[in-house]
Amino acid sequence: FCAFSGAVETVPHVSAYLLAAAATESRAFPNFTYDPSAGPDWASRFDLTDNPQVSSDWPMYGLDYEDEGLQRQAEDIAFTYVDFAVCDQRYAHYFKPGVRAHWGKQMVPAAQCLKTPFETENGEIPYILTVGPNDDLRRSEVDDKIIEAARHCNDAWRQLQELGGINNSHAKRLLAQERAAWEAERAQETPPSLTSDQQQPAASEAPPLTPPAQATMPVEAGVIAETSDTVDSLESDSESDEPWIETSRCTTCNECTQINSRLFAYNDNMQAYILDADGGSFHEIVEAAESCQVSIIHPGKPRNPNEPNLDSLIARAEPFN
Repeated sequence: FCAFSGAVETVPHVSAYLLAAAATESRAFPNFTYDPSAGPDWASRFDLTDNPQVSSDWPMYGLDYEDEGLQRQAEDIAFTYVDFAVCDQRYAHYFKPGVRAHWGKQMVPAAQCLKTPFETENGEIPYILTVGPNDDLRRSEVDDKIIEAARHCNDAWRQLQELGGINNSHAKRLLAQERAAWEAERAQETPPSLTSDQQQPAASEAPPLTPPAQATMPVEAGVIAETSDTVDSLESDSESDEPWIETSRCTTCNECTQINSRLFAYNDNMQAYILDADGGSFHEIVEAAESCQVSIIHPGKPRNPNEPNLDSLIARAEPFN
């Protein structure tokens, strides 16, 4: 067991509780629970839900700041191991404040460098945002050694996710195989084209067309009276501006409920539905849609017009609507 108290002498001017929180946020010291008496398998015994945004590599947060023209700016940034390391004086020589005059396209956020193989030979310089002595926002260049350490941290976190049944590689492989088999089966079910002996009768010989009678279903008393926050399997059409889930197709993977349990919940059949559309941000809904293994979450349109980075989020949501 490795316990991190946050009371570290090499991190001055930072409260112990803040540093301890940063250690968890950065995946350097994630929280987990292992209870061997909880059940016969890892799914019962191992739990990671006390970590922020547990299905993601790194937590994402909105940052609001004022630019040099005194205009409000907003962007989403990841909190990674690099952000945790910059707090520690022992690693100060691995960071160098970038000169604003040299800011350019060659500078890349450190979180982006952690997603793909990165080498300094390509001319890109990883950076993180830090605060200068005059409370000005600045870019601090990051040494390759810290980037490498952050990658090791991310690898360890992904192994914990596997143990906790999150982003499980075996489940993803099986899902891909099942999807391929399903698509192949559908392709075989396509009806063959009609032969010459089976051609439709000429228009003059065709019987007069009559509109089909609409099928009606009896409606039990009280069904319509149920409100949206109590219906378990409500499914809307794809043109709705409201977020909705194809509840009947839910595989109970926990991706959405772990992002925000006030926004997403399970019904009696352990299938997800929208519990409260105002219980979270549009960013969380889009993140859940991207994380859903069967792509059944439809974000709709933002409910809060003042939420940061809406243009980017709307573009990310479009494939799922």
